[in-house]
Amino acid sequence: MKKWLVITIIILAVSAVLAGIYFAWKNSQKLSSLIPSFNNENQGIQTPQILSNSKLKIISQNEATSYWVSNQNTSSSIFYADHGGRIFKISNGKEEILDNIAVNDLISINTSSNGEFLAIKSGKINNAITEILNFNKNIWYPPMIGVVSLDFSPDGKKAAYLEMNSAKSVDLIIKNLDDSKQKTQKITTINVKDFNLKWVENDRLLLVPKPSFDTESDMWEFNLKAKTFSKLLSNRGLMASWSKFGDIGLKFSANENHSYNFGLIDNKGQTKANFQFKTFPDKCFISSPSQIYCAISRNQDVFFGTAIFPDDYLKRSILFKDGIYQIDLTSNKLQALYEEEEPVIDAVNLSILGNKLLFMNRYDGKLYSLDL
Repeated sequence: MKKWLVITIIILAVSAVLAGIYFAWKNSQKLSSLIPSFNNENQGIQTPQILSNSKLKIISQNEATSYWVSNQNTSSSIFYADHGGRIFKISNGKEEILDNIAVNDLISINTSSNGEFLAIKSGKINNAITEILNFNKNIWYPPMIGVVSLDFSPDGKKAAYLEMNSAKSVDLIIKNLDDSKQKTQKITTINVKDFNLKWVENDRLLLVPKPSFDTESDMWEFNLKAKTFSKLLSNRGLMASWSKFGDIGLKFSANENHSYNFGLIDNKGQTKANFQFKTFPDKCFISSPSQIYCAISRNQDVFFGTAIFPDDYLKRSILFKDGIYQIDLTSNKLQALYEEEEPVIDAVNLSILGNKLLFMNRYDGKLYSLDL
């Protein structure tokens, strides 16, 4: 009996050691999956470093549907809209409601890069009204009906929009926001449906399809100077976002076998870097040609499970437990800025204001800031 007892103890001890090695290996695999791969040139990449002095704060009292930063004089303030169409201002850590602005039946708000102009869509989905507001001066432009999608030029001086016409195709129209007469110019007519407009560079407009795993969709570029269309990207489950000046972007795509790709592209749609981790373009912010901030699920196995992306993400059928990371494209280094268990975050709509990273948390809908 003593001999069998000794053998049993030895077996249990060996099993415990092997289990420890296995779980340590699993954890290292999850960590290494966050390391980016730049065209398979991985030399010089360092392990993420967790910053102990990172500070995460909830800065909005209410759920936000959108937010923006407005630069007035020498100061910047954060503004956001809630689901009831109320507009709030956050400045110096204090929040106040703007009594002079309220939107009934708010659908969406799109803002110019400097926060000076807002495009506010409200009403019923099938009969929505779009209004442009000079936010700094509180001047409303005449309401427009039939606007399918609108975006502002990179310099914030013009707006481009797709407007439904009587033939049930759409007209591409440019409105001059600097002109007191608000002159408009019809550029062309396009026979498309379910496309959003994105103005990425002075002479480049993109027609962005609605993404789905079930659809191989095309993203088109329209050159305002040449008045020509060209296909920029074509993929299943296609999602993309761009830097402020449209020189580089991030692309997510799906494959028929339920594998996914996430990488860096140039303004011609060519892949410049493939990342080993997976996330979505609206969970990242390109702050410069060499610096990107991304919210990345710390459980990368979710991209190898039964979920269907990007559909389950867009339908909110799945929420992530994100870490926040800074990616340095020059040094091939990924640095962890936030990896705490609480509060749990699923971050979208990232932006930078001074030394803070702003984002919305899909768990509670509130606006957060992370000290960098």
